[in-house]
Amino acid sequence: MSRWIPITLENLHESRTAKLVEPLRTKVLAEGQPDPLPPAITRTVVEIRAAIAFSGKYRVDRDAAKIPASLLDLAVLAVVRKLKGRALMPLNDTEKEDERTYQKRLEQLNAGKWPVEIADDPEPGPVVQSGGGSQVISSASRPLTGESLSGL
Repeated sequence: MSRWIPITLENLHESRTAKLVEPLRTKVLAEGQPDPLPPAITRTVVEIRAAIAFSGKYRVDRDAAKIPASLLDLAVLAVVRKLKGRALMPLNDTEKEDERTYQKRLEQLNAGKWPVEIADDPEPGPVVQSGGGSQVISSASRPLTGESLSGL
């Protein structure tokens, strides 16, 4: 099994909020309006990956659709909350607590205080440029001294 995985529709159907997924995908859609699920998944994945990358402690997977497998359940619930928000549906107490947990986890990831799996295919690390540096130029003569400037 991969350590980093994408969020799929099957993941949503396997979650504790499975019965909400299809109604939330179709509720309050105007004719011709696209499915709101893909953007909700993308926003959640971007939030998680950005927090992980910001910490500098871990590198994210090259596949921009993947997140650490250990964060999948948290991410799936976040996607459902985003869909509920889009449909202007209030969150119940459990969902509010889940959102607080999600935000706290993002903060911990951001600070590098929550461990994540090593990416299956990590993005390359930052390139450190070596060499060059600055050159110090020193001169024996000091043309501008307090004495030479005293008459100005």
